[in-house]
Amino acid sequence: MGMLGRWVGAGFYLDDDFRLYVRRMREPGHAVAGSRWYRTFLTRELIRAGEFANTSVDIPMWFLHGAGHPVITPTLLRGYAEHAAGFQLETVDGVGHWIVDQRPGLVLERLRVFLLDT
Repeated sequence: MGMLGRWVGAGFYLDDDFRLYVRRMREPGHAVAGSRWYRTFLTRELIRAGEFANTSVDIPMWFLHGAGHPVITPTLLRGYAEHAAGFQLETVDGVGHWIVDQRPGLVLERLRVFLLDT
């Protein structure tokens, strides 16, 4: 888990959060619930995603994305614009998955601008 955390976080790692996650997953009920939720999502909800293929939304959206995320890429995210007329993508260098923790000031600044403009 530590390696995965550093990988998706572009070198950033939340040690306290990791310890909390490990503690919770050691409790049988939490581990089973997480596994069941994931399996339910894959077998019941994800399979229905095609139902919404021709659906679009028309609301303002500003997606801040850490450019260092190795899995969710800007190319993948650009496809959202086809289904959301108000979609804007901004990539932020030097951060990965945990952009709110890595650059809280930037996220707050962008949120304020977004809210004032919409």
